[in-house]
Amino acid sequence: MALIIDLKPNERLIIGSALVTNDEARTRLHIEGSAPILREKDIMTEAEADSPCKKVYFTVQLMYISATPDS
Repeated sequence: MALIIDLKPNERLIIGSALVTNDEARTRLHIEGSAPILREKDIMTEAEADSPCKKVYFTVQLMYISATPDS
């Protein structure tokens, strides 16, 4: 079963190690497979990780999108 993601205009997401940017129109993606996926609204930058809880979130995010999560 495919994951269906509706993207707003200019919305970005990470699929595996690729950054995908939508154009000016709404788009619906059907994604099959087991690649890690993060929507733009869920992505935290290192600069935003300014509390202990946010640092844990940032670290888990890096582990999730990493090709080798054990490193």
